[in-house]
Amino acid sequence: MKRLLIFLMLVNTTNCFATSALNFSNLGVGGVTEVGTVDSQAQSADGAVISGSSIYMQSADGSSPGLLSAGTQTVAGVKSFTSSPILSSLTASRPLKLDGSNGVISTQINLISSNDVTGVLPVLSGGTGQSSYTDGQILIGRTSDNSLSKATITAGANITVTNGPGSITIASTGGGGGFTPEVAFASHGSDCLFDRNNSAYGSFSTDATCTFTAGTSSGLTVSAYLSAGDDLPGITFTPSAASQIYKVCASPQLLNNANDGAIRLHDGTNELSSVLFRTGAAAVTFGRPGNMCAYYPSVGTSAINIEIQGKGTGNINMSDTGSLGTSIIEWTVERIE
Repeated sequence: MKRLLIFLMLVNTTNCFATSALNFSNLGVGGVTEVGTVDSQAQSADGAVISGSSIYMQSADGSSPGLLSAGTQTVAGVKSFTSSPILSSLTASRPLKLDGSNGVISTQINLISSNDVTGVLPVLSGGTGQSSYTDGQILIGRTSDNSLSKATITAGANITVTNGPGSITIASTGGGGGFTPEVAFASHGSDCLFDRNNSAYGSFSTDATCTFTAGTSSGLTVSAYLSAGDDLPGITFTPSAASQIYKVCASPQLLNNANDGAIRLHDGTNELSSVLFRTGAAAVTFGRPGNMCAYYPSVGTSAINIEIQGKGTGNINMSDTGSLGTSIIEWTVERIE
Protein backbone atom coordinates (compact mmCIF):
# COMPACT_ATOMS: atom_id res chain seq x y z
CA MET A 1 0.00 0.00 0.00
CA LYS A 2 1.18 3.47 -0.80
CA ARG A 3 1.26 6.02 1.97
CA LEU A 4 -0.24 9.40 1.25
CA LEU A 5 1.59 12.44 2.71
CA ILE A 6 -1.04 14.89 4.00
CA PHE A 7 -0.40 18.59 4.74
CA LEU A 8 -2.88 20.52 6.95
CA MET A 9 -3.20 24.25 7.49
CA LEU A 10 -2.65 24.73 11.20
CA VAL A 11 -2.28 27.74 13.46
CA ASN A 12 1.19 27.75 14.96
CA THR A 13 2.74 29.92 17.65
CA THR A 14 4.42 32.43 15.38
CA ASN A 15 2.25 32.79 12.27
CA CYS A 16 -1.37 33.20 11.53
CA PHE A 17 -1.33 29.90 9.51
CA ALA A 18 1.48 27.55 8.48
CA THR A 19 1.95 24.15 6.84
CA SER A 20 3.23 21.30 8.97
CA ALA A 21 3.83 17.70 7.99
CA LEU A 22 1.89 15.17 9.99
CA ASN A 23 3.70 12.30 11.68
CA PHE A 24 2.46 8.99 10.20
CA SER A 25 4.58 6.78 12.43
CA ASN A 26 1.47 5.51 14.16
CA LEU A 27 -0.55 5.15 10.96
CA GLY A 28 -2.24 1.77 10.67
CA VAL A 29 -2.18 -0.44 7.63
CA GLY A 30 -5.57 0.85 6.49
CA GLY A 31 -4.49 4.55 6.77
CA VAL A 32 -6.54 7.38 8.32
CA THR A 33 -10.17 6.64 7.96
CA GLU A 34 -11.79 8.96 10.46
CA VAL A 35 -11.41 12.24 12.37
CA GLY A 36 -11.36 11.82 16.09
CA THR A 37 -12.74 14.11 18.75
CA VAL A 38 -11.04 17.52 18.79
CA ASP A 39 -8.81 18.16 21.82
CA SER A 40 -9.22 14.59 23.07
CA GLN A 41 -5.48 13.92 22.87
CA ALA A 42 -2.52 15.51 24.57
CA GLN A 43 -1.41 18.74 22.89
CA SER A 44 1.17 18.22 20.18
CA ALA A 45 3.72 20.64 18.83
CA ASP A 46 2.63 19.42 15.37
CA GLY A 47 -0.88 20.81 15.73
CA ALA A 48 -2.65 17.38 15.46
CA VAL A 49 -2.17 13.72 16.49
CA ILE A 50 -2.67 10.56 14.36
CA SER A 51 -3.37 7.45 16.31
CA GLY A 52 -4.34 4.22 14.53
CA SER A 53 -6.72 5.10 11.75
CA SER A 54 -7.88 8.39 13.35
CA ILE A 55 -6.55 11.96 13.21
CA TYR A 56 -7.20 14.12 16.22
CA MET A 57 -7.26 17.90 15.71
CA GLN A 58 -6.43 20.25 18.55
CA SER A 59 -7.27 23.87 19.37
CA ALA A 60 -4.41 26.32 19.43
CA ASP A 61 -3.31 27.50 22.86
CA GLY A 62 -0.58 29.60 24.36
CA SER A 63 2.18 27.14 23.40
CA SER A 64 0.89 24.86 20.61
CA PRO A 65 -0.50 25.46 17.14
CA GLY A 66 -3.97 24.30 16.23
CA LEU A 67 -7.46 25.32 15.27
CA LEU A 68 -9.37 28.46 16.21
CA SER A 69 -12.32 27.36 18.29
CA ALA A 70 -15.73 28.92 18.95
CA GLY A 71 -15.07 29.27 22.68
CA THR A 72 -12.79 31.37 24.84
CA GLN A 73 -9.26 30.73 23.68
CA THR A 74 -5.69 31.88 24.31
CA VAL A 75 -3.29 31.73 21.39
CA ALA A 76 0.38 32.67 21.21
CA GLY A 77 2.29 34.74 18.70
CA VAL A 78 1.59 37.94 16.82
CA LYS A 79 -1.40 37.78 14.46
CA SER A 80 -1.83 40.11 11.50
CA PHE A 81 -5.09 40.87 9.68
CA THR A 82 -5.15 42.17 6.13
CA SER A 83 -8.52 43.85 6.76
CA SER A 84 -10.19 45.35 9.82
CA PRO A 85 -11.68 42.73 12.14
CA ILE A 86 -15.29 43.22 13.23
CA LEU A 87 -15.73 43.03 16.99
CA SER A 88 -19.50 42.63 17.20
CA SER A 89 -19.71 42.63 21.01
CA LEU A 90 -18.33 46.20 21.29
CA THR A 91 -20.09 49.55 20.88
CA ALA A 92 -19.45 51.23 17.52
CA SER A 93 -17.65 54.58 17.22
CA ARG A 94 -16.11 54.38 20.67
CA PRO A 95 -12.39 54.10 21.53
CA LEU A 96 -11.01 50.77 22.73
CA LYS A 97 -9.23 50.11 25.99
CA LEU A 98 -8.46 47.24 28.35
CA ASP A 99 -10.60 46.59 31.39
CA GLY A 100 -9.41 45.30 34.76
CA SER A 101 -9.19 41.75 33.37
CA ASN A 102 -7.24 42.85 30.28
CA GLY A 103 -10.32 42.42 28.15
CA VAL A 104 -10.91 44.75 25.21
CA ILE A 105 -13.90 47.06 25.75
CA SER A 106 -15.28 50.10 23.96
CA THR A 107 -16.17 53.07 26.16
CA GLN A 108 -15.92 56.83 26.38
CA ILE A 109 -12.63 58.28 27.63
CA ASN A 110 -12.71 59.59 31.19
CA LEU A 111 -10.76 62.86 30.99
CA ILE A 112 -10.30 63.12 34.77
CA SER A 113 -9.00 59.57 35.15
CA SER A 114 -5.26 59.02 35.30
CA ASN A 115 -5.92 55.55 33.83
CA ASP A 116 -7.34 57.02 30.61
CA VAL A 117 -5.34 60.23 30.17
CA THR A 118 -1.72 61.12 30.81
CA GLY A 119 0.40 64.19 30.15
CA VAL A 120 -0.74 67.83 29.76
CA LEU A 121 -2.88 69.00 26.83
CA PRO A 122 -0.92 71.72 24.98
CA VAL A 123 -2.31 75.09 23.91
CA LEU A 124 -2.26 74.10 20.21
CA SER A 125 -4.71 71.30 21.04
CA GLY A 126 -7.02 73.50 23.09
CA GLY A 127 -5.38 72.97 26.48
CA THR A 128 -3.44 75.25 28.79
CA GLY A 129 -0.05 73.56 28.82
CA GLN A 130 -0.12 73.84 32.63
CA SER A 131 -0.82 71.19 35.25
CA SER A 132 -0.44 72.89 38.64
CA TYR A 133 -1.34 76.27 40.15
CA THR A 134 -0.99 78.25 43.38
CA ASP A 135 -3.61 80.53 44.97
CA GLY A 136 -4.35 83.61 42.86
CA GLN A 137 -2.49 82.52 39.73
CA ILE A 138 -4.07 83.32 36.37
CA LEU A 139 -3.09 82.44 32.80
CA ILE A 140 -1.62 85.19 30.62
CA GLY A 141 -1.06 84.89 26.88
CA ARG A 142 2.48 85.16 25.50
CA THR A 143 2.95 86.12 21.85
CA SER A 144 6.54 84.91 21.41
CA ASP A 145 5.69 81.20 21.55
CA ASN A 146 1.88 81.26 21.51
CA SER A 147 1.67 79.85 25.04
CA LEU A 148 0.01 80.57 28.37
CA SER A 149 2.09 81.57 31.38
CA LYS A 150 1.09 81.45 35.05
CA ALA A 151 1.22 84.79 36.84
CA THR A 152 -0.24 86.70 39.78
CA ILE A 153 -1.45 90.30 39.85
CA THR A 154 1.14 92.70 41.24
CA ALA A 155 0.06 95.32 43.77
CA GLY A 156 0.82 98.96 42.99
CA ALA A 157 0.87 102.24 44.87
CA ASN A 158 -2.03 102.41 47.34
CA ILE A 159 -3.34 99.08 46.04
CA THR A 160 -3.28 95.71 47.82
CA VAL A 161 -3.75 92.31 46.19
CA THR A 162 -4.79 89.30 48.28
CA ASN A 163 -4.56 85.89 46.62
CA GLY A 164 -6.91 83.22 47.96
CA PRO A 165 -8.00 79.73 46.92
CA GLY A 166 -9.94 80.50 43.75
CA SER A 167 -10.13 84.23 44.45
CA ILE A 168 -8.26 87.53 44.02
CA THR A 169 -9.16 90.56 46.15
CA ILE A 170 -7.99 93.99 45.02
CA ALA A 171 -8.41 96.91 47.41
CA SER A 172 -7.41 100.54 47.74
CA THR A 173 -5.36 101.68 50.73
CA GLY A 174 -6.11 105.38 50.21
CA GLY A 175 -3.97 108.19 48.80
CA GLY A 176 -3.96 108.42 45.03
CA GLY A 177 -5.29 104.89 44.69
CA GLY A 178 -8.82 105.68 45.86
CA PHE A 179 -11.33 108.50 46.19
CA THR A 180 -13.23 109.24 49.41
CA PRO A 181 -16.20 111.56 48.85
CA GLU A 182 -16.12 114.76 50.92
CA VAL A 183 -18.97 117.28 50.99
CA ALA A 184 -20.35 119.73 53.54
CA PHE A 185 -23.24 122.22 53.70
CA ALA A 186 -23.51 125.28 55.94
CA SER A 187 -25.37 128.58 56.24
CA HIS A 188 -25.34 132.01 57.86
CA GLY A 189 -28.77 132.58 59.38
CA SER A 190 -31.39 135.26 58.81
CA ASP A 191 -30.19 137.08 61.97
CA CYS A 192 -26.85 137.93 60.33
CA LEU A 193 -25.99 141.35 58.93
CA PHE A 194 -22.88 142.15 56.90
CA ASP A 195 -22.37 145.53 55.18
CA ARG A 196 -19.67 147.48 53.37
CA ASN A 197 -19.48 151.04 52.13
CA ASN A 198 -16.39 151.29 49.97
CA SER A 199 -15.75 151.47 46.25
CA ALA A 200 -12.81 149.06 46.60
CA TYR A 201 -13.05 145.36 47.31
CA GLY A 202 -12.63 144.40 50.95
CA SER A 203 -14.14 142.56 53.88
CA PHE A 204 -17.68 143.20 55.07
CA SER A 205 -18.30 144.23 58.66
CA THR A 206 -18.32 141.49 61.29
CA ASP A 207 -21.36 140.33 63.24
CA ALA A 208 -20.94 139.19 66.83
CA THR A 209 -24.44 137.67 67.09
CA CYS A 210 -24.68 135.92 63.73
CA THR A 211 -25.85 132.30 63.77
CA PHE A 212 -23.67 129.94 61.71
CA THR A 213 -25.03 126.44 61.12
CA ALA A 214 -22.94 123.54 59.85
CA GLY A 215 -25.39 121.29 58.02
CA THR A 216 -25.09 117.74 56.75
CA SER A 217 -21.54 116.69 55.92
CA SER A 218 -19.67 113.63 54.74
CA GLY A 219 -15.94 113.38 55.37
CA LEU A 220 -15.52 117.18 55.61
CA THR A 221 -16.10 119.70 58.39
CA VAL A 222 -16.68 123.44 57.89
CA SER A 223 -16.87 126.23 60.47
CA ALA A 224 -17.50 129.96 60.53
CA TYR A 225 -14.72 132.29 59.42
CA LEU A 226 -14.07 134.53 62.39
CA SER A 227 -12.30 137.84 62.97
CA ALA A 228 -11.51 138.55 66.64
CA GLY A 229 -14.24 136.07 67.58
CA ASP A 230 -16.91 137.67 65.40
CA ASP A 231 -18.39 136.25 62.22
CA LEU A 232 -17.37 137.33 58.76
CA PRO A 233 -19.36 136.19 55.71
CA GLY A 234 -17.05 133.25 55.10
CA ILE A 235 -16.20 129.67 56.02
CA THR A 236 -13.18 127.67 57.14
CA PHE A 237 -12.47 124.05 56.11
CA THR A 238 -9.47 121.70 56.34
CA PRO A 239 -8.46 119.54 53.32
CA SER A 240 -7.92 115.83 54.01
CA ALA A 241 -4.77 115.75 51.87
CA ALA A 242 -2.59 117.91 49.69
CA SER A 243 -3.14 118.26 45.95
CA GLN A 244 -6.92 117.88 46.20
CA ILE A 245 -9.42 120.09 44.39
CA TYR A 246 -12.43 121.49 46.22
CA LYS A 247 -15.46 123.22 44.74
CA VAL A 248 -16.68 126.05 47.00
CA CYS A 249 -20.05 127.67 46.29
CA ALA A 250 -21.81 130.56 48.07
CA SER A 251 -25.35 131.81 47.46
CA PRO A 252 -25.76 135.20 49.26
CA GLN A 253 -28.90 137.28 49.75
CA LEU A 254 -28.22 140.96 48.99
CA LEU A 255 -29.89 144.23 49.99
CA ASN A 256 -28.77 147.28 47.99
CA ASN A 257 -29.52 151.00 48.46
CA ALA A 258 -29.56 152.09 44.81
CA ASN A 259 -25.84 151.52 44.49
CA ASP A 260 -23.81 149.69 41.91
CA GLY A 261 -21.67 146.98 43.41
CA ALA A 262 -20.02 143.58 43.20
CA ILE A 263 -19.15 140.71 45.47
CA ARG A 264 -16.49 138.02 45.14
CA LEU A 265 -15.08 134.89 46.76
CA HIS A 266 -11.59 135.50 48.13
CA ASP A 267 -9.04 133.32 49.92
CA GLY A 268 -7.12 136.18 51.48
CA THR A 269 -4.75 136.39 48.51
CA ASN A 270 -6.64 135.63 45.31
CA GLU A 271 -10.06 136.38 43.87
CA LEU A 272 -11.80 133.10 43.13
CA SER A 273 -15.16 134.18 41.69
CA SER A 274 -17.26 137.38 41.44
CA VAL A 275 -20.79 138.67 40.72
CA LEU A 276 -21.78 142.21 39.60
CA PHE A 277 -25.14 143.79 40.48
CA ARG A 278 -26.99 147.13 40.07
CA THR A 279 -30.26 148.51 41.44
CA GLY A 280 -30.90 151.89 39.83
CA ALA A 281 -33.75 152.52 42.30
CA ALA A 282 -34.46 152.99 45.96
CA ALA A 283 -33.85 150.30 48.55
CA VAL A 284 -34.74 146.98 46.99
CA THR A 285 -34.23 143.42 48.20
CA PHE A 286 -32.47 141.68 45.38
CA GLY A 287 -32.64 138.17 46.79
CA ARG A 288 -29.94 135.84 45.58
CA PRO A 289 -28.10 136.97 42.44
CA GLY A 290 -26.87 133.45 41.85
CA ASN A 291 -24.24 131.03 43.04
CA MET A 292 -20.61 132.07 43.13
CA CYS A 293 -18.52 128.92 42.70
CA ALA A 294 -14.76 128.47 42.59
CA TYR A 295 -12.41 125.49 42.25
CA TYR A 296 -9.76 125.62 44.92
CA PRO A 297 -6.64 123.36 44.85
CA SER A 298 -5.28 122.46 48.26
CA VAL A 299 -1.52 122.83 48.74
CA GLY A 300 -1.32 121.08 52.08
CA THR A 301 -3.63 120.15 54.94
CA SER A 302 -3.76 123.55 56.64
CA ALA A 303 -7.14 125.22 57.20
CA ILE A 304 -8.47 127.29 54.27
CA ASN A 305 -10.47 130.47 54.77
CA ILE A 306 -12.89 131.58 52.04
CA GLU A 307 -14.85 134.83 52.51
CA ILE A 308 -17.24 136.97 50.53
CA GLN A 309 -15.83 140.44 49.89
CA GLY A 310 -17.70 143.36 48.35
CA LYS A 311 -17.50 146.86 46.91
CA GLY A 312 -20.06 149.49 45.85
CA THR A 313 -20.70 153.09 44.96
CA GLY A 314 -22.42 153.33 48.32
CA ASN A 315 -23.43 151.04 51.15
CA ILE A 316 -24.19 147.43 50.23
CA ASN A 317 -25.18 144.71 52.64
CA MET A 318 -26.18 141.10 53.05
CA SER A 319 -29.13 140.84 55.42
CA ASP A 320 -32.69 139.67 55.87
CA THR A 321 -34.04 143.22 56.15
CA GLY A 322 -36.69 142.19 53.68
CA SER A 323 -37.93 139.66 56.28
CA LEU A 324 -37.70 136.72 53.92
CA GLY A 325 -36.97 134.51 56.91
CA THR A 326 -34.22 132.58 55.15
CA SER A 327 -30.48 132.27 55.61
CA ILE A 328 -28.56 135.12 54.08
CA ILE A 329 -25.71 132.89 52.81
CA GLU A 330 -25.86 129.24 51.85
CA TRP A 331 -22.55 127.35 51.48
CA THR A 332 -21.46 124.12 49.78
CA VAL A 333 -17.94 122.68 49.87
CA GLU A 334 -17.21 119.51 47.88
CA ARG A 335 -14.05 117.60 47.09
CA ILE A 336 -14.09 116.69 43.38
CA GLU A 337 -10.61 115.22 42.82
